[in-house]
Amino acid sequence: MTAQELKNSILQFAIQGKLVKQNPNDEPASVLLAKIKEEREKLIKEKKIKKEKYSEIYKDPSDNHYYEKFEKSEPIDITDEIPFEVPESWSWCRVGNIEEINLGFTYRPNYTNEGVYFLSVKDISNGKIDFSNAKKVSKETYDNASYGSKPQKGDILFGRVGTMGKPQIIETNEKFCIFVSLGFFRDHLNIINKKYIVLWMESFLFQQQVNKNVKGAAQKNLNTGWLKDFLIPIPPLNEQERIVERFALYEPYFEKYNNTYNKLEELNSNYKEELKKSILQYAIQGKLVKQNPNDESAEILINKILDEKRELIKTKQIKKEDLSVIYKDPSDNQFYEKFDDGKIVNITDEIPFDIPDSWRWIRLENLVIKQIKRGKSPRYVDKSNVYVFAQKCNPKNGEITLENAKFLDEEILNKYDESDFINKNDIIINSTGNGTLGRIGIIDEERIFLNKIVVDSHVTLIRINKNYINPYYIFYLLKTYQRYLESQASGSTNQTELSPEVIKKLLIPLPCINEQNGVISKINSLLNLI
Repeated sequence: MTAQELKNSILQFAIQGKLVKQNPNDEPASVLLAKIKEEREKLIKEKKIKKEKYSEIYKDPSDNHYYEKFEKSEPIDITDEIPFEVPESWSWCRVGNIEEINLGFTYRPNYTNEGVYFLSVKDISNGKIDFSNAKKVSKETYDNASYGSKPQKGDILFGRVGTMGKPQIIETNEKFCIFVSLGFFRDHLNIINKKYIVLWMESFLFQQQVNKNVKGAAQKNLNTGWLKDFLIPIPPLNEQERIVERFALYEPYFEKYNNTYNKLEELNSNYKEELKKSILQYAIQGKLVKQNPNDESAEILINKILDEKRELIKTKQIKKEDLSVIYKDPSDNQFYEKFDDGKIVNITDEIPFDIPDSWRWIRLENLVIKQIKRGKSPRYVDKSNVYVFAQKCNPKNGEITLENAKFLDEEILNKYDESDFINKNDIIINSTGNGTLGRIGIIDEERIFLNKIVVDSHVTLIRINKNYINPYYIFYLLKTYQRYLESQASGSTNQTELSPEVIKKLLIPLPCINEQNGVISKINSLLNLI
């Protein structure tokens, strides 16, 4: 439960008569409303306020139905309108019977550097009336403004568009006027507890009535015509004060609860992310599943992969590559990389962590069947049979999508060969830009292969030799390298780039194929539990 949900629950208890006990010695709300009616009629006769439509709401004990009676008319059954039962000492009424409702300027006035403050809804959006960024109008404009656009101390100011802001009891004597995005309640009798009115305006009941009246509208907009017909439950005056006092005791705890809740949410979120990272880190270090001494060693697997590549080079099916094997010399416990041309290099400083004895290190470029490189610069058209896979097709949530893909001009298809089209289980890396660079994705959705797809020049394509390597093992491993890949980017602050050479030379800790499959199965089962 969020702090706002907790507050809403307490507000709900407050306006349903469940927050404090009823006192049988309290004067019932029906007597209070009768007094208000009597005082209103005096003010009307004295022409201090306008005569407005007035009604009384009561419950008939003979049928337990609620009725609303207007002057000189028959009672109307409004039982279906009453949202909940209230204590016997309470009464329902229309807010227009106890509050005068006013709205601000319906036009935008000329602003001045000096004069009277002119507030709009943004000036109460932070939970208080804020004059610091308010505009001003001339004193003449203020003097000529309508009565309903000039709130004063004691009025309840509220937003009537958009987020509406928190209703505020005006406590300043500062003169100001308001734009039509604001409105205010004015109680000429000052009998009802204003803070209770504010609690009602923050409650679910008020919001329900707003939503009912603005249903289907693009933006909420409190209209005076139907706002005055809102139902408000009225407790006895003494109980209003007890409700306000009790709620005030809870107020300081909402912020504390909110801070604690947010910290807990952050911990939960970070915990999940850190746990995922830990699982993947354990996986690539050979700590997630036990090694089986009967499995074929990674050394034999690597020799098979390299022998196959050497044969393809020999038969000129692929270009010559700088193939190498990495081994640990037991005489000095140092790691060396031996190339096919006989060169041997000490790479001990490059080795990031220890791996099981049955595993081996290998450069990523030795595991692929297609040279690691970025896509070509495409030429786009409005529609074609060939999609262009860009960085935005590899979003942060990890779900590969073609929704934002563009289309390739098929007139330049001669620049592409068959291997340039994306295949299932290809791995892609976002290779440019701030915030997206280094993001890893894998093509695993069958539906996208209904079309031909090429990658653009901001995406690097990796195609693993699936005869010996599980592409998902490399995918998960590369996800643990993302921060490293980001650190290897070069370029300006506006545009950073990740060179394919960096990706090619990545060191891969490699187990045999059986253990690769076991690692993937274990990763998937654990991630599904998070």
